[in-house]
Amino acid sequence: MIEQLKRSSSSSSGPRRELIVGLNKYSHDTAICVVEAATGAILFAAEKERLTRRKHDGGPVDDLVAHALDCIDDASLEDVVLCVQK
Repeated sequence: MIEQLKRSSSSSSGPRRELIVGLNKYSHDTAICVVEAATGAILFAAEKERLTRRKHDGGPVDDLVAHALDCIDDASLEDVVLCVQK
């Protein structure tokens, strides 16, 4: 999934959007928040259990990151300038 995002992002054109990704990864409740670096506007926030429909879902976050970027217009993995995790 991540490789697919890398390939699709290399073909996009236009101004680069800078995103910051926050992950709560080391918990039984994995979550993500994506904000625009320039304005601090929240573009996407969700818990992994909402995507998988499994209560207190933790573990790998690659599908969660891919889903978050898919939900943001014209966002790709190359747009992420900072990733923080707890």
